[in-house]
Amino acid sequence: MKHKYYRSFALLVVTLCFIFIGITSVQASSAVLNSNNSQQLTVEAKQINTDKASPQVINSEINITTEALGNNLLYRFWIHDGISWKIVQGYSSKNSFKWTPNRVGIHRIWVDVKASSSSKDVDSYKEITYNIIDSPKIKALYTNMSYPQPLGSTIKITAEGTGGLDPLYRFWIKDYTGWKIVKDYSKENFYNWTPVNTGDHSVWVDIKDSSSKNGYDSYKEIYYYIGPGIKSINTDKPAPQVVNSSINITADTGGGNLLYRFWIHDGISWKVVKPYSTSNSYSWKPTRVGNHRIWVDIKAPNSPRDVDSYKEITYEVRNYPIIKGIITSLPSPQGAGSNITITGDGSGGVNPLYRFWIKDSSGWKVVRDYAPEKTFNWVPEAAGNYILWIDIKDKNSPNSYDDYKEMNYTVNPAKVIIKTDKLSPQVINSQINITASYAAPNTLYRFWIYDGANWKVVKDYSKDNSYLWKPTKIGTYRLWVDVKSTNSTKDYDTYHEIYYDIKSESIKKTIVIDPGHNYGGDDGAYGYHGDKVYSERDLNMQIATKLKKYLEAYGFNVVLTRQEGEVLKDDLKTSLQKRVDIANKLKADLFISLHHDKSSNASTAGISAHYSSYRPTIDNEGIVNGTDPGGWSYDGLKVDSTPSIQAKTSMELANKLVEGLSTSLGYNNLKAHDHGLFVTRQIDVPAVLLESGFLSNVSEAEKCADANAQEAKTKKIADIINEYFKNR
Repeated sequence: MKHKYYRSFALLVVTLCFIFIGITSVQASSAVLNSNNSQQLTVEAKQINTDKASPQVINSEINITTEALGNNLLYRFWIHDGISWKIVQGYSSKNSFKWTPNRVGIHRIWVDVKASSSSKDVDSYKEITYNIIDSPKIKALYTNMSYPQPLGSTIKITAEGTGGLDPLYRFWIKDYTGWKIVKDYSKENFYNWTPVNTGDHSVWVDIKDSSSKNGYDSYKEIYYYIGPGIKSINTDKPAPQVVNSSINITADTGGGNLLYRFWIHDGISWKVVKPYSTSNSYSWKPTRVGNHRIWVDIKAPNSPRDVDSYKEITYEVRNYPIIKGIITSLPSPQGAGSNITITGDGSGGVNPLYRFWIKDSSGWKVVRDYAPEKTFNWVPEAAGNYILWIDIKDKNSPNSYDDYKEMNYTVNPAKVIIKTDKLSPQVINSQINITASYAAPNTLYRFWIYDGANWKVVKDYSKDNSYLWKPTKIGTYRLWVDVKSTNSTKDYDTYHEIYYDIKSESIKKTIVIDPGHNYGGDDGAYGYHGDKVYSERDLNMQIATKLKKYLEAYGFNVVLTRQEGEVLKDDLKTSLQKRVDIANKLKADLFISLHHDKSSNASTAGISAHYSSYRPTIDNEGIVNGTDPGGWSYDGLKVDSTPSIQAKTSMELANKLVEGLSTSLGYNNLKAHDHGLFVTRQIDVPAVLLESGFLSNVSEAEKCADANAQEAKTKKIADIINEYFKNR
C-alpha cells in the first residue's frame, strides 16, 4: 500500500512542475479529465461527514459519508487506527461506509475519489480525524452508611462512573430470594434502597453508554448486611501489650438479644476461645508473641444460620522487655565525686520500667525504684569496687522483673583539680586566684608554690580551697595543692600540681582568626537572591581580613588559619583539625572562627555565638549530659559542670560579642550557645564561633556583603576583644 503522505507529496511535485512550465489551469488535490478532447470534467473530494459527532465510544456504529464533485465517481475508504492504515472499503460507487471502531484513540478517516474512467489510482482525496473513547466503567461503588444496618433503614447506593459519553446506570439487589433489578438504566448514578429482608445482600450496578449495543459495558458489586451487627470490638488495654497480660475484649452491638462467639488467631491457627453465649466479652491472656486476629461472630438466638454478622480486629502482642546492656557516661574507673550517668539499654515491651541497684562494701541498695526513665545519675562519694544492677519490667507485667543486667565499676580516689582565673602566662605582680577542687566531703587543702629555687607553703591546711597569689619575679612556677580528709591521719591523702609562667613585661596576646570553610570538602553556605549569589566562604574571608587590621591596630599578634587567595580543598575532618592545630601550636589567647548562617525560613535574621564548656583535651572532670543555657536544643550535648578557665573565657566572650553587636549595630540577638562544635570543643585555648548573619535573608545577605557594614561589624568585634583582654 502506498503511504498517504507519499501520495500527497507526489501530487504537490506534479503541481509545481505544471506551474513552472506555464500551465495555469491546475486544481490542487483534484483532476481534470478530457472527454473527446473537448469537455473538461473536474473530480474533487469536498468533505467527509459522520452521522455521529466525534468523540464516540468504542464499538459504536458510525456512518461515514463523502461529498465529492464529479460524475460517475468511485470511492475508497481507509482507516488509520493509530497503528496502521487499512482499506475498509475498496473502490465502489457507494459514497458511505458503516464503521464500528474496536480500538480507543485518535483515528484518521481517509477517502480516495476517482472517476470511473480515470486511469489514475486517485483523482482526489479527503481526510479527517475522529476520536474514539473507552466505554464507561464503574470506578467505585459505595453506600452512605456502613453495614450492618437494621431493617427500615434507607441506604443511598452511589456508583462513581468514568469514561463514555452518556453513561447509564442499572441497579440490582440480591437477598436470599435471588437477584432483582431495583432500578433500570437511567442517567442517575444513585439509588435509595430500603431493604425488606435481613441477612446477606449483594449490591450490583451495571453501566453502559446510551449508544452501546451491549447489555452492559462494565459492572461492580459490593457486599452489604442487614440486621444486627457489631459496631466495634474494644479492648481495655490498647495494642500492643506484652505476653501474659490480661486483656478484656468486648463486642459492641448497641444491645439486643444476641449470641456472641469469640475466636483468636495467634499467627498459626484459629481457635474458638469462647463459644456462643449471651456474654459480649472475653478475658484473654495471650501466651504467644506476634500479631493476633480477634474475631467475633454474632447471631440472633432463633437464627437458622451459623453467623448473622461478624467483625475482626488485629492486636499485637510483644515479648517482655530485655536489657541489652548497661551504659555509663564515663568509663570505669573514675574518681570519687564524679557525676556518672547510668543508662539501661532496654528494648522490647510496651511500657518498660527500670529499677537501679548499686552494691558497695556495705551491700545492695535500691537507688531508684521502678520508673519509665532509663537513666540514673550517680555520684559515688567513696573509692571502691561497685556493682551496678538494672532490673527491667513492663508496666503490665505480673513479674517482679522481666530481665536484668549487671556490671562492675571501679571508683578511684578523687582527683585534685587546680584551676586559675587567668591563663598562663601573666606578668609580675598580677593577681592570680588559684582554686583547687576535690570531689569528696570534709576536705582540707594546703597550697605550695615553687619559684624555681625553693618550695614554700603559702597557705596551710584549711577548708578554703582557694589562694590569691601575686608573683613578684619572673620564671616558671610550680603550683602544688595537698588534699586530705579532716579525719585523715596522713600528711596528705593526694595532691596535684600545675606549671605557670610569669613574664617581666606586658605580653602581646595572640589572636587566631579562622575564616570558616574552604573550596573543597568544607564548603560553606550560599545565599541565592535573584541573579546574586552570596558565598559564605568568601564573606568569611572578607570580614577576617578587616578584623585582622583592627586587632593589629590594637597591638595584638594576629594569625589567619587560611590566607586571602589561598584555595584549600581539604576534606571536612582534615580542614577542622588543621585550624585547631594552628591555635594550639601558637598557644593562642583566643581562637575566633567567623561564619555566616543559613535557614530554611527566609525571614530568620541575627547573630549568634557558640562555645563549648566541654573540653576533653583539657579537663574531663564534671562532664554531664546537659542543655544549652542559650535555649537551643542539641542531641547528646555534653557540658562541664566545673568548666576550665579556657571554657569560661570562651563563654564570657561569646556573650559579650552577641550583646555588643546587637546593641550597637542593631542585629537580632540570637544569644550565645554551649554547642560543642569541633573547633570550640577539641581545642586547648579559648574559642568562639561567630555566626554573623543569615545569607538566606535577602536584606541581611546584602548587609553582610556591604563593605561599610563589614567595617562597622569588624571594628566592633575588635573593640569587644580588646576591652576584654585589656586587664588580663
